[in-house]
Amino acid sequence: MNDPDAIPLSRGRRVTGYLVATLGTGLLALALVPFRDDVDALSMGWAFLAVVVLATLLGGLGPGITASLVAFATYNVAFFPPYGTLRVGHPEHVVVLLAFLALSALISVLLARARTRAERAEARERELRLQQDLATALVDPSPGNEHHLAVLRLASSRLGPVT
Repeated sequence: MNDPDAIPLSRGRRVTGYLVATLGTGLLALALVPFRDDVDALSMGWAFLAVVVLATLLGGLGPGITASLVAFATYNVAFFPPYGTLRVGHPEHVVVLLAFLALSALISVLLARARTRAERAEARERELRLQQDLATALVDPSPGNEHHLAVLRLASSRLGPVT
């Protein structure tokens, strides 16, 4: 699933994504456990999906998949009887948990892919804008070294220093 054209996220963003995936899931479970007898367990799944989405948006695919797995286990242990175990008491809960895992993983993959495509499109837009600016500057009828220096300054400001 590694895309060689993807612009890598900063280390800080990846770490933040993993923190949201793990600590965020745990804190959410702690906040929701007091309500587990009052609210349908299926409804709690939407909150865990929100954590998966946030972890993926912040940190990319790795944190998103991590959030999916951690949320799946936490959701099972905290909200489906028998509580405190990975065992599932009712067959329909197995279906719910597996659907949650599949949906959350799919969401992570699709969001990460969308982020990569958006970054590629933005990079391509910057490249095309540079080409347009340089073409405009090169066809400027102004003669002399000043014109050439202006074109070189434009190119170096967009491309960075040449080493």
